[in-house]
Amino acid sequence: MSAFKSLPSPLWWDAATLADLDQWKQERTAQAARTGDPFVCSQASGENSRTGAPSLGKPLSDRNAQARFKTAIRCLGPERVAMLSIHCGRHSFVSHSLAGGRTLAEIRDAAGHTNVTTTSIYLHFVHDDGDAIGNLFQF
Repeated sequence: MSAFKSLPSPLWWDAATLADLDQWKQERTAQAARTGDPFVCSQASGENSRTGAPSLGKPLSDRNAQARFKTAIRCLGPERVAMLSIHCGRHSFVSHSLAGGRTLAEIRDAAGHTNVTTTSIYLHFVHDDGDAIGNLFQF
């Protein structure tokens, strides 16, 4: 059992991400996923090397999720990869949400914080890139 609380994600803030997740949900449905099955899961078609159980559709361990994250950011170079974790994504989410025009109260609630002081700890300067990466929250 995880020590972390489950939080709803404010997907309505980003239509493109919502569309990607909807497409993934359709793929999981095509794999015969049912209510209660993990949304983020293994796509390996083989068996678990330790248990021999089928891997497809099984939850990712925290360790496996972190390893996949490290693989996804490998293009940033070894020094940057060593510095980053999935948790850093929370800081990025909070900072970019504020830069994207969300209120501190909205971000506090989305991050699951009880007060704005905690949310403020997560804030970092976001460089204005002249919209080079696009507006993350544009509809």
